[in-house]
Amino acid sequence: VHGVGVLGGLPGAEALLRQPALLGPAPGAPLLLTAAVHPLEEEVLDETSWDEFESHLHLLQDPFIRTLRQHYPRLTQQDLKLCALLRQKLGTKDIARILALSTRGVETKRYRLRRKLQLKNNRNLQEFIDKI
Repeated sequence: VHGVGVLGGLPGAEALLRQPALLGPAPGAPLLLTAAVHPLEEEVLDETSWDEFESHLHLLQDPFIRTLRQHYPRLTQQDLKLCALLRQKLGTKDIARILALSTRGVETKRYRLRRKLQLKNNRNLQEFIDKI
């Protein structure tokens, strides 16, 4: 649901945005809500787009990331970010905060990354990342 992060501080905003009936063509409230959300989303995107661009540029220049991309071309930008965070020896809770995920979401990403890297069950992901 778009706008939940932007409107997260408003009481009831998340519940309001998650109810499909309220986002339909009902007169008044949906138009007012849409009019309020779109400018906020655009402003947030403008501010974060540059930060994301700088982050991606930095990742592309990192020899660690280049090596990963060369050996594992199927890795996504999110996979590469996770690898970079793991390389910094950050814990699951810290990674969750940085990527705006739950700890369970980070665990799932780690599991999927292990599969993409074709690591066997007895191989430690952190040790693998450290050796690259």
